[in-house]
Amino acid sequence: MRILVLDDDPDRHKAFQRNLYNHEVVSVLTYDAFIEAVTEQNRFDLAFLDRDLNMFEAKSLGPVDSMYGEVPRELTGEDVVVWLLNDCPSEKMPMSFHVHSWNPDPAIRMESRLRAAGHSVTRFPFHEKMGLDI
Repeated sequence: MRILVLDDDPDRHKAFQRNLYNHEVVSVLTYDAFIEAVTEQNRFDLAFLDRDLNMFEAKSLGPVDSMYGEVPRELTGEDVVVWLLNDCPSEKMPMSFHVHSWNPDPAIRMESRLRAAGHSVTRFPFHEKMGLDI
């Protein structure tokens, strides 16, 4: 199975590589690297999608107002989902998706949007698996 893993945490990539050792795994850290992998490589069977990509993401969508004034809005896994649903060539669309995140509400939105578009999606809610009450 060909698997594309999007996550901004290099340590998590090591865990994915260790646990998916019998599959072909491509690991990417950013929105741009994900788009490049999908468009330039053979179709992936499965894409793991993290929501928060701020650890290494250099690209932003421009300033947004916050309680701290204008700050750049980083591209996230939600933006990846928007690209997948609006701009991804159909022959390059991964066959299924797995959403993983510590951020439950946006992860649920990602899952819902993909599922509503007819895609096969599973979700791993880290906060529940770790016994956190959020």
